[in-house]
Amino acid sequence: MLGAMSLSLIVGPPNSGRAGEIHARLEAALDRDPVLVVPTLDDAHRFERDLCTQSQAHGAGDAAVVGASIRTFRPFTDEIAAATGAGLRPLLSDAQRLALVRSAVRQTELRVLSGSAARRGFAPALERLIGELQAALVAPGELASAAAELEDGAYESELARLYAAYVERREAAGRDDPHSSVRKVATSLRDGADRWGSRPVLLYGFDDLTEEQLELVAALAGATDVTVAVNYEDREALVARSVLLARLREELGGAVLTKLPFDEGYTESATLRHLDRHLFEAGASRIEPDEGIALLECGGERGEAEAVGGEVARLLAAGVPAGDIAVVLRQPERRGPLFGRVFAGFGIPVAVEASVPLARTAAGRGLVALAHASLPEGSGGELLAFMRARPGEPQGIGDWIERSLLRGQARTADELIAGWEAPPWMLAGLREARPGSEWLRVLAAVAHELAVEAHAGREPVDDRLQGTGGEDPVPFAPLELRAAAAAAATLTDLAELDAMPGCAAPSPVEALELLEEVRVPLWRGPTEGRVRVLSPHRARAARARHLFVASLQDGEFPGGENSDPLLGDERRARLGIGALARRDAATEERYLFHACASRPTERLWLCWRSSDEEGRPAARSPFVDDVIDLLAPGHGEAEEKLVRSRGLDRVVFEPSEAPSARELQRSLAAHGPRLAEDLPGPLADRAVLAELGRRDPIGPGTIEKWIECPYRWFVDHELSPQRLEPEPEHLTAGSIVHDVLERLYRDPPGDDGIPRPGDLDRWRERAAALLAAECERHGLVPGRPQTRILAARMRAQIDRLLDREARSETELRPALLEASFSEGEDSLQPPLDLGEVHIHGQIDRVDVTPDWRFGVVYDYKTGSGAWAAAKLGDEGKLQLQLYARALRDLWGIEPIGGLYYPLGRRDDPRPRGFVASGVEATEVLDLVRSDRLEHENVQDTLDAGVSRAREKAAAMRAGEIDRDPNGGRCPRWCRFQPICRLERSIGVEEAAGNGDAGNGEG
Repeated sequence: MLGAMSLSLIVGPPNSGRAGEIHARLEAALDRDPVLVVPTLDDAHRFERDLCTQSQAHGAGDAAVVGASIRTFRPFTDEIAAATGAGLRPLLSDAQRLALVRSAVRQTELRVLSGSAARRGFAPALERLIGELQAALVAPGELASAAAELEDGAYESELARLYAAYVERREAAGRDDPHSSVRKVATSLRDGADRWGSRPVLLYGFDDLTEEQLELVAALAGATDVTVAVNYEDREALVARSVLLARLREELGGAVLTKLPFDEGYTESATLRHLDRHLFEAGASRIEPDEGIALLECGGERGEAEAVGGEVARLLAAGVPAGDIAVVLRQPERRGPLFGRVFAGFGIPVAVEASVPLARTAAGRGLVALAHASLPEGSGGELLAFMRARPGEPQGIGDWIERSLLRGQARTADELIAGWEAPPWMLAGLREARPGSEWLRVLAAVAHELAVEAHAGREPVDDRLQGTGGEDPVPFAPLELRAAAAAAATLTDLAELDAMPGCAAPSPVEALELLEEVRVPLWRGPTEGRVRVLSPHRARAARARHLFVASLQDGEFPGGENSDPLLGDERRARLGIGALARRDAATEERYLFHACASRPTERLWLCWRSSDEEGRPAARSPFVDDVIDLLAPGHGEAEEKLVRSRGLDRVVFEPSEAPSARELQRSLAAHGPRLAEDLPGPLADRAVLAELGRRDPIGPGTIEKWIECPYRWFVDHELSPQRLEPEPEHLTAGSIVHDVLERLYRDPPGDDGIPRPGDLDRWRERAAALLAAECERHGLVPGRPQTRILAARMRAQIDRLLDREARSETELRPALLEASFSEGEDSLQPPLDLGEVHIHGQIDRVDVTPDWRFGVVYDYKTGSGAWAAAKLGDEGKLQLQLYARALRDLWGIEPIGGLYYPLGRRDDPRPRGFVASGVEATEVLDLVRSDRLEHENVQDTLDAGVSRAREKAAAMRAGEIDRDPNGGRCPRWCRFQPICRLERSIGVEEAAGNGDAGNGEG
């Protein structure tokens, strides 16, 4: 690269004092305006703080240092560009760069990659690959030449063409990107080395350098003194960094200025020192563990986060500063948000150094949903998602939208807002904007509005809050503000493409696809005074008294092969371009884990999950076993001694371990005596009781619902919560089938009142026509799959009934259909008078003998449920008994039976209930034998039903509400358990005396 260079190397393993050596060299060069380059802003803040602290300790007075700059790589290259006159063009933003890559993909003719290029994730993967190629200093021409040498290099050739197409578009736009700018800076530095002056440059914390970074280091070394700190010693854990050291020495001519030995004084823990020196070394000795190591085995992801959070909270309570604690996750993007939520819930100041997709934020969700809804044929679901993502807005309109969608009343956003006075102004603004840059800028403005609208008028600077006393917290959610800012910046950048030569702003659909790649940082700013949750890469240059390595699972840390989706390892090897070779994954994972193990000065906490949330076993990382293998007296004994377990059964902390006031309350509630619950009922409000007392007449179904569960009846029948979803399918089907059968039997298509074998086809045809008409009348949309399925099921139920009746030889014939008895003018009879209460209802069908003296009550059930005579009382069924009593008292027809017709049952469709035996009209009915009762038993059945109806109606009107499901068993389908909170698996209250009551007893 360059002939005469001044490159010095400070080489040493972790905990050898490399940072101190860099500090010393930086202070020694303060008169030459040195620059220290570090990987992250946090590293820069730490070095600045430490440098000022040391300066003050040396008697410099104020804790300030003049004459040194501490930069990350990007600002450092900008500083070189300014000093050397590199003439950089404006940089493409990430969004603009991806947009140009997408344009290259669209406009490049492809054959081998045509299928892959059509997939949504192709362009982002290609953009990452192009970035890697640029960092490796592999130009499009070099990639194309290497591909041309291959026997079947069409795939690689098309990648090279796409790479070249991107570069062409970038050049046409007159822009640079982060990679092209670094190359320009390196060239400018080589051509004008004197313009940089003699400012020394020091690099610390970089465990690896890309080809373009190495080129810049080489150019710097030709202009000034450069010092690089290298983390290396000849042992297994650090072998991954041998390549960097070799290249700095052999290719750049670097000279080892200082070779630092391991400093055992970094910690008082012999165990930590032993792990640092001997982890992954073959034949290493064991050491008796001290307080420097702790092992946590947890159940479930949340259980692990809570276990770590509990330990962190105890450390904070013991006086450990939050900044001295770190939690390392191999996949912080995936696991970090949960740890952040748990820690925040425990009151732990936390900085999660990870990001989430824009759509995982309320502002992002709402923005994307609104944008989709604004497009032609935008779905109603997107409009609903937009409304739900606005926490500051009343949700009544959202409920209405959801109800309309669930009930099939609307499908598109246009159909939903058709009856509104005006659409939401944000939606209207997007629809009025022209596609392209105007639409993008309007959407950018909407992004800001979505983030702040929930807090309008509540800002601390609002005049209405002045003089109110107290300090109101800042209402804004920082994550939502960052999400809005990221979305707005991306959209603005995309709109600016219109002003670049050869470029155009993307269409709305393309812009929305680009927004999918936007990520929002969970934390931004200095992390001082906070527990850091970070990746192993960021932990390498960090220092902590207590460091937790969590989510140590096999396949996660160490992770699997990280192969590029477009250019895998095998294809890279075939190309023969050395700069594209990937590091060995296993070696890299060992290096990262060792870096974690070497960072704490007091204790290393290793945490893993033994199971997932459902209790399925989970395998821990082999790294845990590598650590235990270094501990005495042996693997099994050391593990048994050190492992602390928190299984799925630990749903709360012990009171002495509770990390927050809320967790203490939960713990005390779980461990202490069961508090007496403020149970529902009985009702005491006089106005309510008066209203219930006026409930007369009452329907048999209402009393049955009361018997089923008084509490459920009160919520469902009296409070009557409105459903968002359509009526349950069985209710819709029941109404339709009842209407079809009423019309069919009221105007029979045959020669008799019931189907006969000779005219069964006519009955079926007529039933089919009536079914189609009733489906339409009830609002079922023809042609929809759900409608066809439901109609076919109802048709089968009706046909089974007709087939059965066609085979019957009974003399009974339908005489009363949907026979009502109530107070209404259209009712056939008045309510049934039972003394203390009146009953009203509508009988589906009554079949009578030719002389109308005797009759059988039928009640259609479109489900499969029907109850035997012996079960009516136990199941709380009163309908047949009360209808039979009404038949006698109101119509003067002697009831000889009451039967449920289970239309939905295919295996045994026989009616169930009761009939009087010894009566000629019922003897020929195909019934279950046990449902045939002696005449006096029929009367007893009716009397028992009447007596129970009086009793339960009186309790209902007296407001005796209780959690008392029939038989002590909650129905499996009940939706109100979250309201009544009655445990379904075990009885909450025990019956007095014997303690053997089921749910709801007592």
